[in-house]
Amino acid sequence: MDNKSLLAKLISFQSVSTQQQYSKQLQESVLFLQKILTEMGFKVRVIPTKKHPLLFAILDNGSSETYGFYSHYDVQPPEPLDQWKSPPFELTETDGKLVGRGTADDKGHIAQVIFAVKQAQEKKKLNKNIFLIYEGEEEIGSQNFEPALLTIQKTLQKADVFFILDSSTRDIETPMIEYGLRGLLYYELTVTLSHKDLHSGLYGNLVENPANIVTQLLSSIKNIDGFVTIPHFYDTVLSPSSKEISLLKKTKPSKDQDIQSAGVKDLVVPKGSHFALASKVLPSFDINGMISGYTGEGAKTIIPAKASAKFSFRLVPNQDPVIIGKLFQKFVHKFFDKKTLNYKLDLLSSDFPFLTLPDNKYIHITKKVFAKHFKNETLLNRSGGSIPAADTLSRLTKKPVVITGFTSPESNLHSPNEFIDARLFQKGIDVIFDLLTND
Repeated sequence: MDNKSLLAKLISFQSVSTQQQYSKQLQESVLFLQKILTEMGFKVRVIPTKKHPLLFAILDNGSSETYGFYSHYDVQPPEPLDQWKSPPFELTETDGKLVGRGTADDKGHIAQVIFAVKQAQEKKKLNKNIFLIYEGEEEIGSQNFEPALLTIQKTLQKADVFFILDSSTRDIETPMIEYGLRGLLYYELTVTLSHKDLHSGLYGNLVENPANIVTQLLSSIKNIDGFVTIPHFYDTVLSPSSKEISLLKKTKPSKDQDIQSAGVKDLVVPKGSHFALASKVLPSFDINGMISGYTGEGAKTIIPAKASAKFSFRLVPNQDPVIIGKLFQKFVHKFFDKKTLNYKLDLLSSDFPFLTLPDNKYIHITKKVFAKHFKNETLLNRSGGSIPAADTLSRLTKKPVVITGFTSPESNLHSPNEFIDARLFQKGIDVIFDLLTND
C-alpha cells in the first residue's frame, strides 16, 4: 500500500466524532489502524473512553531516544454537502490537491507518520523508539483524553519529546512551529418560554421572546470595539513583548492575502490591535450557531417557544478556563435574574491554552530537518486555534512538545473541499523520515 492509498483508506472512514450515527465508523478506523500498526511491529493498545477510543502504539527499536507523535483520527462533519466538488469521504486528486474530509485535519498526518516509519524500517535506518497517540475526540474537545492518558502515564514518561502533528506551514516553502495555542470554552444556551409557539399578535408585548432574549444576551458579551464585556475577563491576559510581536508579525501573510483567503470584504479587529496579532494574543468570543422559531418559506407570525445558541470563547495563555467559566456563569445568571424565562447553560468543551519556550533542543532539531526540505527558514508562531492535547501532554509528562504540521493555511479546514497539497504531503513524509533516522 503506497502513501496515497493509505490516506485514501483512512479518508474512507466517516469518523465524525460529533454525531452519534458515525460511532461505528470511528471504531472501524481504530481497528484498521490497529491492524496496520501491528503488522509493522507496534504493540497496540486500544483504550476505551466514554465516547471514542484512544489508540496508543509502541515500537521499541532498542534506541536510547523515544519520539512520541500525536494526531487525531476524528473529523468534522462534511456538511454542507452541496458545496463539495467531490464526495467528501473519497480521496480525490485535483490540480495537485488531495481532497477529502480529514486530508488536512488530521488523517494526512497519520498517513505521513505511518509511511515514514515504513520507509525507515525498509531501509533499516530507524533509530528511534516510537510512541503513537491517535485520539478520536479532538473535534469535540478532548474531554476524555486526559483520563485515557492517565492509564498510561508511567509509560508516557519514557518519551523524550512529543510531536503534535495538527498544524500548518506558512506556505509551500515556509514551515512553522507553534509554541502557543489558545484555549477554548464552548457553550450551548437554551431559553424556553412555553411548551408551544405563541401568536405574535395576541402575545406580543405580553411575554418575553426567547429569540430576542438570546440575541440580547449574546450581543451584550462583546462591545462595539470588539472586546468581551464580562467583568475581570482580561485580568490575567499577558501582553506580548516587542520581540514576540516582531516574531508573530512574520508569520502572517499580508492583510490582502488574509482577506482573499477568508473571502471577506475587510478584516475587523479589536480596536487598537494589529491584524497579525488579534487572533493570536487576544481572547475572543464568537457565536457558532443559532436555532429558533420558524425558518421555512413565507411568513409565520409567532413568538418561538424556545431559542438556543452555541458559542465559544477562545482563551489565551494565563487565562484559566475554570476561572473564566465561573465569571461567565455569574454574568449569565445576573442577566437572567429578573427574566420570566427558563434557561439552561451547558458547557460542551473546556480546554486550556498552551505556551512553551520557543527555544528547546527538539525545536532546534526540527528546524534543522526543515532546512533540508524547505527553501525558507522556519517561523515560530502562536496559533489562534486550540489543540487540547498540547497542554495535557505537557502537563502530565513535563516533556517538550513540538507542534507543527504539513498543511497549508488555505486547506479549507472544517469546510467543504478540504485538501492537503500533494507536495506538502510528500514533504511531511520526508521530514518525519529524517526525524526518525537522524543521529
